[in-house]
Amino acid sequence: MPTFSQWDEAYRTGEYQQLWGMPHPSQELVSFAAAYGSTAGKVAIDVGCGAGTEAIFLVQCGFTTYGFDQSVEALKIATQRAKDLGLNITFQEANILHVPLADQTVDLINDRGCFHVIPDDIRPDYAKEMARLLKPGGKIFIRGCRDTSNERFHAITDEAIKTYFSDAFDATPVYPLEMNDGTPSLLHGGLVILTKRK
Repeated sequence: MPTFSQWDEAYRTGEYQQLWGMPHPSQELVSFAAAYGSTAGKVAIDVGCGAGTEAIFLVQCGFTTYGFDQSVEALKIATQRAKDLGLNITFQEANILHVPLADQTVDLINDRGCFHVIPDDIRPDYAKEMARLLKPGGKIFIRGCRDTSNERFHAITDEAIKTYFSDAFDATPVYPLEMNDGTPSLLHGGLVILTKRK
């Protein structure tokens, strides 16, 4: 796993564009948003928002949107992108285990590539924080590596979802998803939607 300084350097030099950067929102998020329904008055956050591509898409869909990341360099890019487009998005440096928003104020959490970098011993804290943030009926849309043999990531599996989220959430199965991670091959990913119980 890259360190925070390595992530910052990748954003500073533009190297991220060849590694994990996305010029457009992921097609799975576009499909999810199309099926979501009315976004009027709804709040979304993008955890591990990086350079802001998906947060920008969410605000364009009508969500009040916040993007959180620990890379200051990523947030500089994201903030400038939103400014250039005339969009009102709050981008903020934050540890995803301590998001600076009040309890039960969020309708949607977008996570593409955040949960799969969180070690198993910290995953319970992530699940607890997401449950704190979400309103009853709110959703987490998670995508990340499902390949248990991939040593770069902590896999997203049905077992992991059950272990860490079953106390507060109902979950779909983890569906297979081939994710372009910026390399010639695809990252064998998974997609799961979690709904906070009412």
